[in-house]
Amino acid sequence: MDGSCRESGRILIYHWKFKNLPVRGSIMTEMAEFQGLKAFRFALKRVGGQDSKTVVYFICTNLFKTGFKIAKVSLKIKGKPDLDGHMHAERHDELDHLQLFIRQVDCDWQKQETITFGVHVVETVEHYHYQLSDVLFTEHLWTAAQNKLWTDIEFSVKNHIYSAHRAILAARSPTLFVSESLIEGSRIKIEHTDPIAFEMFLRFLYTGIFKVNNRRGINEEVLQLAERYQLSTLKSLCQLAIQDINANQLTSFAMAMKPDFEICPKKPQLKEKTEAQLFFQKYYAVVECVWRVEALPDDDQVFTSDLLHFRNDGAFRAGLADHPVTKHSTLLSPQHFLYLACSHLEKTGTSISHVDSYIDGVDCCRMDRRGEKALYIFGRELFDLVVPCAFRFDIMIKETVENYRYQLIDSLRVIDLWNMFQLEILTDVEFLVGEKTFAAHRVIIATRSPVFATLFNTSTVESVTGKIRIDEAFAPDVFREFLFFLYTGTLQVSANCQSLLKMAERYQVETLIQICRMASEEIDVEEISTSLIWLCSLKIKMQSRISFR
Repeated sequence: MDGSCRESGRILIYHWKFKNLPVRGSIMTEMAEFQGLKAFRFALKRVGGQDSKTVVYFICTNLFKTGFKIAKVSLKIKGKPDLDGHMHAERHDELDHLQLFIRQVDCDWQKQETITFGVHVVETVEHYHYQLSDVLFTEHLWTAAQNKLWTDIEFSVKNHIYSAHRAILAARSPTLFVSESLIEGSRIKIEHTDPIAFEMFLRFLYTGIFKVNNRRGINEEVLQLAERYQLSTLKSLCQLAIQDINANQLTSFAMAMKPDFEICPKKPQLKEKTEAQLFFQKYYAVVECVWRVEALPDDDQVFTSDLLHFRNDGAFRAGLADHPVTKHSTLLSPQHFLYLACSHLEKTGTSISHVDSYIDGVDCCRMDRRGEKALYIFGRELFDLVVPCAFRFDIMIKETVENYRYQLIDSLRVIDLWNMFQLEILTDVEFLVGEKTFAAHRVIIATRSPVFATLFNTSTVESVTGKIRIDEAFAPDVFREFLFFLYTGTLQVSANCQSLLKMAERYQVETLIQICRMASEEIDVEEISTSLIWLCSLKIKMQSRISFR
């Protein structure tokens, strides 16, 4: 009963509201942006007459430039739950530069309607994906460079001067790590580079964030810098950013759409009485769990998956239960129940909105939900299940801690900065904790902790000597985990640690305080008992419901 669990992009929720839809004709939205680029457009074509039908379109362009593609698109029409479902992936080119999704909708349109789209975007560039981390770390470190806080090197790019930190440059770039030019206080001249391109490059070094620049030639210059300084993730992103949709792709895609000139003689546009607006509502992070089953339970058995861990404290477990035949059973009775139990998610700074389940990648179903926070239980009835099969659960995750959110960043940044600590690259401060000494970097420590920032900015013995004694109440292992959060914005151990919480409070690391406090809250036994009672009574309810048919 093997299983796997991974984070898989995010789902963007859009509402398309319109009034007075014409009986015959087409309408479309303005382009919706993703990561600063125009990427999505929604359209609707309606054919009147005796065989009235409506086709809804979703087309994606430019998304490939950001390192993403569309995995799937769902559609819901307010007040018409029978029409809920996924749009069909009608057409895409080999490189996913253009993607088209279509859904035919047969219904009576009211004067005012709302269509909700769920657009699932997934990453295509290795090491560039959404990560749950402290957003303040990303912001503060880059701000420190811009404000020349503890900087020790400069770059001259035409008439612009950029200050930086040698340790961060050496940690992020293999070329700069072995370079003899990283001399304290020196100024390095960068030739034949636009200052905008160099700032994009430097910002990526510090934050791991890349935004496509629409100015001609800039992305190409950033690519040259990425190649020169061996930044593999930035190189891959720039290579995508400079690509364009060529004539062959565009014309082939157009012919595959089989345009109807009778219905759409010109560019679709709103009729005089038609009103339409597109709104971005919210997003969910997606955690994908897959469970493969080789046999079916019988005689009231329950098969369960291995425990799948999530963010140190959270956990998922799937279950497949037999529903035995009784005197109340009918042909409409389910033969099995599929469950997903989710525990301790609130301790990870997240919660669950809903779960969609699939059987062998198809047969999507929104699972019924019971419970809150401490123990969510999701259930689904199954009919005529055939094994072997694979169940996939798309778990929609919401962040619950301020400043602890999913960010789209280079995952190598976390590794590089922690290696900078472990390898003691150009360290300039030491922490004495018990009998252990930790060499660290003032810029990291000071930008993350107001207490240490004040200490380093005053003429104290610790500031001058660069040696700081930590209270003996804190163990070296706890202090090391505290440093890991300062360097990476994430945790590699459970946040349910009173010593870690006290340290975060002592040094005023706000995001870590919130995470530890949430993880330290006691489990709500009332919520757990409610979930368990629902799980135990589900079959009884089902039998009772069937008996009244």
